[in-house]
Amino acid sequence: MDETKTCKTDVKVYEYANPKSKVFYTLKAGTQVHVDGVTDNGYYRIAVKYPDGGEGSGYIEENRMMGETTQTMVTFVEKGFLALRSAPEFKDSNIIGKLFNDCRVEVIGQPDGNYVMVRVVEASKKTNQDLVGKTGYVDVRHLI
Repeated sequence: MDETKTCKTDVKVYEYANPKSKVFYTLKAGTQVHVDGVTDNGYYRIAVKYPDGGEGSGYIEENRMMGETTQTMVTFVEKGFLALRSAPEFKDSNIIGKLFNDCRVEVIGQPDGNYVMVRVVEASKKTNQDLVGKTGYVDVRHLI
């Protein structure tokens, strides 16, 4: 197996293919990883860097990942901005960025109501360039 997968949610990286084994670290939702193997008990094997600097293998739960079938879309709002959010819900407290028209985003998750997880690929001139590479949720009705 030689595939790229994307974390649907935050994912723990285990020392062995067992949730009771040592956790090396947690990958954030939207993180892409290279999968080089699969176990018969529902885990993917990935390359990891150990806390001591060494390298080896770690394991992540298969059901928390999705295949690399992404779609690139463009932001569109009639006025104002499209909020990039930390959660798929309408709250002022979860806005992590403001996307203006013509930003390119890569859809990396399935819709959750009106929201979908995206990664900012290209920021428009009016949009803060620091948002490129950031992952969050946007209202899918403002993507074309």
